[in-house]
Amino acid sequence: MCGLAGWLAPPGIDPDELGAAVDRMSAALVHRGPDDAGRWVDASAGIGLGFRRLSILDLSPTGRQPMESADGRYACVFNGEIYNHRDLRAELERGGVRFRGSSDTEVIVESAAAFGAPGAVGRLWGMFALAIWDRAERCLLLARDRLGKKPLYAARIGESGWLFGSELKAFHALDRFRREIDPRAVAAYLRFGYVPAPLAIFRDAWKVEPGTFTLLRFGHPVRTERYWDVPVAWWDRAYKVAEPVLPLRFRQRQPGDKIRKAAALVGAARSKDALYWRLVSQWPAPGRLLPGAGPGRLPWESAGIDAEVSDFRERMTLYDLLVYLPDDILVKVDRATMAASLELRSPLLDHRIAEWTWTLPFAMKVRRGASKWILRQVLSRYVPPALVERPKAGFGVPLDHWLRGPLRDWAEDALRPGRLEEAGLRPAPILAAWRRHLAGLDEQYRLWVILMFLAWRKRWGV
Repeated sequence: MCGLAGWLAPPGIDPDELGAAVDRMSAALVHRGPDDAGRWVDASAGIGLGFRRLSILDLSPTGRQPMESADGRYACVFNGEIYNHRDLRAELERGGVRFRGSSDTEVIVESAAAFGAPGAVGRLWGMFALAIWDRAERCLLLARDRLGKKPLYAARIGESGWLFGSELKAFHALDRFRREIDPRAVAAYLRFGYVPAPLAIFRDAWKVEPGTFTLLRFGHPVRTERYWDVPVAWWDRAYKVAEPVLPLRFRQRQPGDKIRKAAALVGAARSKDALYWRLVSQWPAPGRLLPGAGPGRLPWESAGIDAEVSDFRERMTLYDLLVYLPDDILVKVDRATMAASLELRSPLLDHRIAEWTWTLPFAMKVRRGASKWILRQVLSRYVPPALVERPKAGFGVPLDHWLRGPLRDWAEDALRPGRLEEAGLRPAPILAAWRRHLAGLDEQYRLWVILMFLAWRKRWGV
């Protein structure tokens, strides 16, 4: 619903250079906020904040960003919406705070003034990515909401400080940013079809992780703290491991494809958790495609979570919550809506609902093959069963048909051996998958991952 960007540069930087850089970074995010633009610069401290606004709450000038606290200590840029801002406002007013407008941004910056920037973040309920500058401490705080609904990237640019923004494209506006691709991120992308946090596609950049804040300050190490933890301690209940319940999104439409994939999974998996990670992988061994890139493994794969969460079905849900939801699904939602300057809500991702659902027995979530069981029971009180029990309709597109039909020439040109080698990829396994797809087997998603990586490199000249 908005776009933020900024640069924490060495103190005393030329104010014109800092301001112009922040303007260029913000301009790259105009699609996220076409209604207004703002900039706040303190060159003596080396900080510049930029903002593009999609006006939703408080359309008056008192809602403009960047915004300073009344005492002048804090400056803030913020993307999202704080759902409990009225309660926080009332609490602050009882403490003597006098508000100038009605925006939730003002509630954030005055909360920082009352409780400190880290203390303010934990009080916020909603979807948000934000940056708060503390003038007294000369410290920048970057934070994301608990479930990762709004994106936030940061990057180190050597002795020139740090960049941050809602999207990586903001960093391209600064020549100081080194656009060197990170092989670890590419390996993870080839494996899963997306780049999992904290990795970003560039070596010097990273994603601020959901439920955390990061503190940046010259002369101090980068510090990241978690202000919200997934309540895994509630999961280890009396419901023991049963047959895995596979998510519908992984079921193949063609019986032959389903049997072939199942056979490969069963033959390759060493454990139930390995079965899950194999199931969610497009290219299970990305090192075979990208020499020297490694296996693209995630910390969760060897974190010993099974000792704390004994039910395999619950662990699958946990893995989805930690990786698939924030780094795949919510990324697509944010980019698709923001590309059209469109406001969107995810009401079931209120963190209080997420915490409550983890207290429920698994049988209240999936029962007799029906997912979302408890939600269906509630809906059946108010909605005709024919609407509740309809087959799930996703947002899939016929890539398999397109790649054999209208996109075939484009794909074959992109997959030429020389082009693949130029991107650092081994042609043999990719072209073998292409031949299998043309022969009628389903390799659409594995191929699409490759094609999108190639198209991205061409688009940004990296």
